[in-house]
Amino acid sequence: MTQQLPLTLNSTIADLPCHNYQVSWVTRADIVAKELYQNPELPGVLIIDDSELIGMISRSKFLAKIHLPNWEEIYSNNPIQKILDFTRIPPLMLSSDTLINEAVQLAMNRSVNLIYEPIVIIWSDHEFGLIDFRILCQSQTVILQKSRQILQQQEQTKQKYFNLLNQEKQRINEANHNLNIEKNIMKKLYQSRFIERENAINQHYQKILKIYQEIVQTGRLVSKESHREFHAIFIGANSIHKNSEDLESVIKNISRDLETINSASTIMAEIVQKVRYLSVQASVLTYQQSSTNQTVLSKINLEMNRLVKQTLDLSQQMNNVSSHFKVHINNLKDIAHKEDEVTRKMILNTQRAEMAIAELDQLLENPNLGLTNLITNLSNHHN
Repeated sequence: MTQQLPLTLNSTIADLPCHNYQVSWVTRADIVAKELYQNPELPGVLIIDDSELIGMISRSKFLAKIHLPNWEEIYSNNPIQKILDFTRIPPLMLSSDTLINEAVQLAMNRSVNLIYEPIVIIWSDHEFGLIDFRILCQSQTVILQKSRQILQQQEQTKQKYFNLLNQEKQRINEANHNLNIEKNIMKKLYQSRFIERENAINQHYQKILKIYQEIVQTGRLVSKESHREFHAIFIGANSIHKNSEDLESVIKNISRDLETINSASTIMAEIVQKVRYLSVQASVLTYQQSSTNQTVLSKINLEMNRLVKQTLDLSQQMNNVSSHFKVHINNLKDIAHKEDEVTRKMILNTQRAEMAIAELDQLLENPNLGLTNLITNLSNHHN
């Protein structure tokens, strides 16, 4: 019966089959005896008084009283209380949540004559029951058997995992061996590729070095030619500056000549005024003289007037030319001033260019420094 129970190490006595055969303390003993004979599985009887447990009589103790010679006279028709008073065996009372192994230990700790007595189980609602000690021992046996099975299963599982662990160790060792082989192959391959890469870099470096040397040589030629050209530009700029000064001097001379022309024109105008005055006087004289002289003087007067008019026109033209010359001279002055500014800027730019060429010369005089920077940049690019 206990073999079918789902017992574990944590099972309690509440998981075991129990009996709750209870009688009042006034119940006759022969009635209890009849019940025990009819139900051989009953381990005993509980004596109750007003819902309170006052005692327990086991089956073995009760049957021992029945087989006494004076059973009929002393106990048969008397209340069960009389047998209880005679035996007075305190029952082992345990809570329903007591573990089976603990209950067995407590039962085995009783005196020898009480070891096989049933155990009273107390439920939380103050109900009582009886558990046969044989059932309790059988349940412990079942638990031990199941524990042994669990231990065997655990041992088998342990052995299984141990075998799997050994297999995994063997696989790991094989994998490590293969990994070491692959590492050696990769190392050799890497070394081979590294040497090839190093050779390629060296060849590339030699090409770059050759190109750099050609650049340095070309730079030197460019620097030399640039010095020559800038020197020529500088000479030309100085010449332009000198020509500008000469042009300004010529303009000043022209200005002086124009002033002279203007002065001559003024004097000519004064002469014309005087000639006109004389012409008027001649006309007056002519009017006062004879008619013959008058004709001659009139012609002279006409001729003088014509000359005067031409002289005035010439004077006006000279004044106009003088004004035009002044305008042109002012324009020439502006042009000369602008040319001088351009020349100064050209000289300044030439000086700056010479400074740049000087820096290029300094770089070309130390080609290793530039090459080192180039190699550093190349190394950073490869990394």
